[in-house]
This record gives sequence, structure tokens and C-alpha cells, in this order.
Amino acid sequence: MSASFSRTSIETTETSTLILAKASIWIPEICLLTTCSMLAILCYHVLRKELPQKKKGASFENICTPTNLLIGVFYMTSSAHFLFEALFNKSKQESSILQAIASIFLGISMSCYVWFSWLRATQIVKRHTPKAIISIFKYLLHTSPILCCIPGVTKLLSTISEPTSTYIFTCATAIVTAIYAFLDFFFAYTYGKQIRQMSRDLEVSWQLRTISKYGLVSSCLSLFSSALCLADLVFAAMEKTQKSSTGLRVGRLIIICCRNFAFLSVGVALLLMKVGLFAGTGKDKGSALETQVVSGNSAVTTVKGNDEECKANENA
Repeated sequence: MSASFSRTSIETTETSTLILAKASIWIPEICLLTTCSMLAILCYHVLRKELPQKKKGASFENICTPTNLLIGVFYMTSSAHFLFEALFNKSKQESSILQAIASIFLGISMSCYVWFSWLRATQIVKRHTPKAIISIFKYLLHTSPILCCIPGVTKLLSTISEPTSTYIFTCATAIVTAIYAFLDFFFAYTYGKQIRQMSRDLEVSWQLRTISKYGLVSSCLSLFSSALCLADLVFAAMEKTQKSSTGLRVGRLIIICCRNFAFLSVGVALLLMKVGLFAGTGKDKGSALETQVVSGNSAVTTVKGNDEECKANENA
């Protein structure tokens, strides 16, 4: 009886491990297909919707505006991240090179997201934030391309023992994730403040409402994704320092799944922002607002009801 129970228990554990191993590959593969689909939708929208309406040819300059380039690279590097994450999990999480490459691509996509958000919300941020805080933010923003690669590079170039390498990678990832979480919190706070102000003012441009609404959603989702990333580091450390159990692996898989889908949702929010801005073109005409849109550069919105001006980057 005891031997039979033990054999059944071992078979159940093996089955659970096999399911978890397959799920760890399926999840990033689903995310990969989703980001590739969003990239295709972006290309279709720019080539078949935006350019014809603006009566512009499909030249490199017209297609690769700053925001188009950033959001496009965001989708491409996100796709690369999910691809290498799937390969890393397929290697039973034994290939440090695959883990490092996946980390680098994730960092680049996060950097693109932060820069995209900054271009969209520059004037909103300046209206609601003290200059000292903006200076700190700009410093972090300009160093983000370097920061994003630190965890992956430390893993990729490490020639020291595995425990020390893992410790350095974990610490670097935690620090960089915390910095991005601060930037997300900063954006979320600014967008929230702008939305509260707009709720008291009926005469606000469609563009400003769209940027604020989707900006707040994307910032909160990215902040949630960063929190889950930190939680994943804790679970990974627990797996290294103590005997891994099925419950621990299931918990970590759930965290990774939620983190990936939260990050995917950030990409969806950015795409909806872009499409929403395009769909709302001309909605402010005839109102108390005067909106001058300069294709690919900026839009200047004057709110007459409050006798104040705000400039919202449109870079559509």
C-alpha cells in the first residue's frame, strides 16, 4: 500500500512538472504571437490610414516619425524578448546566454516605452511637476538605454561562479526594475492629476483626453508588471535557496504569466492611444479650443475657458 501510494505520488509530481514545463513555453509563445500581431496592426494603420489621410507618400521620413519608430521598436524588441524567454524555458532554464539576451530585449522595450510616454506627455509633465523632479526624471530618462542593458550584460559577460553571477543578475534586475517602477509611478501620478483637472473643465481637447486616459492605463499596467517582476525575483531566489516544490513553481508560473500579460497590455494601451488620437482628428474643430497640428512634430492646444495654454506632443 505504501509503495503504491509513493509511486502514485511520484507520477503525479512528474505530470505536474511536465505541465508546468510546457506552460512556461506556451505562455511566452502566445505573447510572441500577440506582439507580432500588434506590430502588423501598427504597420497597417500607418501605411493604410495615416499616410493616405495626411496625403503623404510612404517615405522613410513619413513612416518613421519619432513615436512610430519608438512604438515599432517596442513591439519588435518585446517579440524578441518573448522568443528568447521561450527558448530559455525550453532549455530548462539552464542557458545563461538565452536568459541574458531575453533580459536585454526586455530592457530595450521598456526604454522605448518610457521614451514614447515622455514624447506624448512632455508638456503635461511640465505643467504638473516641479523643475527639480523633472531634472531627476530627465536624468533617469537619458540613462535608461544604458540601465536597461545592465542586467543582461552582467549575465552575458559574467565569467565568475554561477551563484555569484545569479546574485549580481538578480540585484541588477531588481535595481533597474525599481527605477522603471519609479518612472511609471511618476507618469501615473502626472496623468492622474491631469485627468482630475480635466474633469472640472469641459473645454479640453480630444487629444489631451486621449493621451491622459491611455497614458494613465499604460503607466499603471507597467507599474503592475514591474511589481510582478520583483515578485518573480523573490520566487526565483526561493527556488535557489530551498527545495523547490510544485506549489512554489505553480506560484512563480502564475506570477510570470500575469507579468507577461500586463506587459502585453501596455503595448495594447499604446496602440489604442495612437489609434484614438488618429480617430479623434478634427473633433476639436468648432469648439472653444484651437488645435494646430503639425504632422510628425507637435500639436498646440489652447484652452480658452481657463485662459491657459498646454502643448501636447502628438508625433502621430
